[in-house]
Order: sequence, then structure tokens, then C-alpha cells
Amino acid sequence: MGMKKDAESGQHAGAGRATAARAASVAAAAKPIVEAALRLLREHRALDLSMREIAVAAGVAPSLVAYHFESRPHVVACACAVAGAHWRQKLGELTAAAAAEAGAARKAEVCSAWMAGLAADRPDLARLWGDLLLAAAREPLLAAVALDWVAAWRETWLAIAEGNQEAAAIAGEFAAFEMVFTAPLLGIVDRDLIMREAMRRVFLRIEGGKVSTIDCYWHTRFCLDRMDPLPAKAAPDRAVKARIIDAAADIIAIEGASAATHRAIAARAGASLSSMTYHFETRAMLVREGLLRVFQRSMTSRPLEQADVAAWDEVADAQFERSTRAPDGAPGERLSMVRAIAEVAQEAAIDPGFRDVAMELRRIRGLVTRQSIAHALGLSDVAGAAAADYAIWESGAALLRDVESCGHEAGRADSVAHAMRVFF
Repeated sequence: MGMKKDAESGQHAGAGRATAARAASVAAAAKPIVEAALRLLREHRALDLSMREIAVAAGVAPSLVAYHFESRPHVVACACAVAGAHWRQKLGELTAAAAAEAGAARKAEVCSAWMAGLAADRPDLARLWGDLLLAAAREPLLAAVALDWVAAWRETWLAIAEGNQEAAAIAGEFAAFEMVFTAPLLGIVDRDLIMREAMRRVFLRIEGGKVSTIDCYWHTRFCLDRMDPLPAKAAPDRAVKARIIDAAADIIAIEGASAATHRAIAARAGASLSSMTYHFETRAMLVREGLLRVFQRSMTSRPLEQADVAAWDEVADAQFERSTRAPDGAPGERLSMVRAIAEVAQEAAIDPGFRDVAMELRRIRGLVTRQSIAHALGLSDVAGAAAADYAIWESGAALLRDVESCGHEAGRADSVAHAMRVFF
């Protein structure tokens, strides 16, 4: 069975590289257009580019862009595939640097330094990583490219873990979600500290080491205990604001944070645009309140009755089910939450107004996980650092598996229950 999965994985990785090769040949025939798209990707999100913008940046007529490329997704996918060659080169540097180190602490330090360095030197690549993880569900062409990026990511962490599949899955899927935050939040002291120390704890757990009490203390203080994820209940005279927040939460849960615009929320809430701006000065604050409402719903919608502490598999199955897509393609509740937080992080890479919101929501994600896991396992509480680290791992796993699912790859069946045991 394992050999069959490895063979399938190799076939999918080969298909992804073939897609990149085809895109490169197209790029050679229309190099100025692809180069213009790559330049635009340094300042804009992948799904925000238009054919006209690309044509203007390339200094050619829109008809010439249409001649070489069938649609906007074709241009963007080709540009992303070309950027994928740089992505693999950077990942090769990470593999070489981590392989030269021994021990959890040193490997964690090298890996977090690499992520911070990539965000500083190539913010476009760091942001494009998050863009592709989110875009795969909306654009089949980008899903094919995203599969190639994910395959390269998995290969890298398998090499760092020296062939240990379980260790590679835990470290790689944890780092996958951290990577989403490197570009937009670079320079925020708390963020860099949390990323470096959390990764050290993950490597330590994989090696069977013990996480100290002080680790749990500072992480809980920074990430969890100072956060209140529940918005205050609306007073009767603030019914309009409450309706707006509920509408924002509905849109975020169904379509994602990027679809939560003032106009769309106003239409769903039956409110005027003027009332939107009256209650929320910026879109960032409106999205924040909508996501807090999504979290509130998640925390009061338990996946199962109180389980026995030993029932890891049962709890893990419930977590996993809510982090996948339904047969109609709708994302599960926890997947909606993860994607929305990642979308806010990507917004922060373009709009600094979202930076503090992205950091806050990332922390609250840990608190939501701590409460839901504690309830499911019948515990009065779980360690703050363990819950926050597991929340990041689960988030990365959800995004990577979602890309593989949307790209029509079976995805890896790593044990969520095993990851729970590692973290708790």
C-alpha cells in the first residue's frame, strides 16, 4: 500500500512539473507578457489581476495577450509556474541548510530563519505561496500549479526529516500555515518570536523531547489568555450592526473573507452602505467582526459529545471531517475558518490595515482550538502552547489537503490522531 501511495505521489508530482514545463514553453513565446504578470504579482494578489492590467504592464495590446493566452487564469497560471522554478530553488537552499544541522533546536532555528529571509528577500514568493493555496479552490488552472508548489514543499520537509514520513508531515504542515504569515507580518516582534519558538517546540516533540512549563507560559500569555474571541452581545438599539456582522459571517463562511465587501454584506444584511461605514470605519474591522462571529459559532457547535480521554481517533475524525469539503464542494466549518484567516493574512500583505487583524485572528484560532479540543476530550483545559501549536498544524494540513483535493489528487492520509498525540 505504501509503495502504491509513493508511486501515485510521484506521478502527481511529475504531472505538476509537466504543467510547469508546458507553461515555461508558452512563456518563451510570450515572454514580455509573462514577465509583466510576474512584476504585477509582486504588488497584487494572483486572482486580482486582469488581462487589461497585464497588457498595459507589458506595453502590448489586449488582443495580443488574448492571442497567446485563452483567459486571465492561463496568464496567471503561466506566471506562477515560472515563479515555481524560483520556489524550488529556494526550497533547495532550505534543504541544504537544514541538513547540515543536528538536533531539534538548530533545525528549527534554520527553518524559521529561512522563512523570515524569504519574506524579506522575495516577498512575492512568500505571498504567492498563500495565494496559490487559496486560489486552487477557485481556479482549476491554478490548482495544477499549486499542486506542484505543494509537492515541492512536501519533498523538502521529507528531506529535512531524513525520510521520516510522520515527522515530515507534522513539521511540514505546521510550517505551511506559518509560511502564509511571513510576508504580511514580517517585522512584528510577537510574530517572529512565536514562529521561531513554536517551530522549536514542534521539532522537540517530534524527537520525543519534553516541552517545558515556561514554553507553555509565555506562549499562552502572548497568544491565548489576553484574547477574547467573543464579541459583546448587541444591545437592542444596535440591531442593525448585529445584522451586518451576521451577514459578514455568513459570506465569510460560504465564499471566504475576500468576498466580504461592503456592498455584498450590505445587500445580504438589508442595510444601506452609509450604515456600513457608520458602524465600521474600515473593511478590515468589518472582516474582523465577521470572523469573530464565525469563531463564536464554531465554539458553540461541538462536533461530538464529550469523549473519553483515550478516544483520540474519534476526536481526530471529527476534526478532520470539519476540515474537508462536502460533496457539493462547500468547505467544512473549520476549513472555512482556516481559509478566512489565511485570506486576511494575504490582504495584510497588500493593505497594512489588515496586519493587526491578521495577527489577532491567528491567536484567536489557537484559543478556539484549545476550547474545542478540551471539550471533546472532556478536559477542563489543555496546555496553551500545545493547543496553539496543534491549531497551526491542523490549519496547514487543511490548506495542503484542500489544494490536493481541488487539484484532483487523493491527498495524503496522515493520521490526525497521531498529530494530536504528538502535540498533547
